[in-house]
Formats: sequence, structure tokens, C-alpha cells
Amino acid sequence: MSSDFQPPSKSLSILAAVGGVVTGLIAIAILNVWSKQVPKTSIEKPEISTSETAPVRLGHTSSATETMKLA
Repeated sequence: MSSDFQPPSKSLSILAAVGGVVTGLIAIAILNVWSKQVPKTSIEKPEISTSETAPVRLGHTSSATETMKLA
């Protein structure tokens, strides 16, 4: 078994390293911009509904709670 492996040239290694760093910086910049935009778009004022809703009865306990009290 002969070993014909030769490492890549120095210029190709430098180009790959620089490309990786540039890609990382671009990804970080894009994610920073995106993270600042997400809270602005996700927090919107809810629309006021004109339909009637079921009345809320305060102080009413559910039957499950009453059953637990009896046990």
C-alpha cells in the first residue's frame, strides 16, 4: 500500500480558513439583524373583538375541586 497523500497547498489552506471566517461573520451579522426584527414583528397589539364572549363567573369552583373536598 503506497501513501500518495499530499497536503493541500498553503494558499489553498489559507483561502479555506479565510472563507470560513468570512462565512461565520456573515452568519453572525445576519442572525443579529434577524434577532432584532423578530421581537418587533411577533409582538403586535391584538385586535379588539366585537363578538360577545361567555361571561366569566368569579369564585366558582369546578366539580372536580368539589369532589376532592368531599373525599
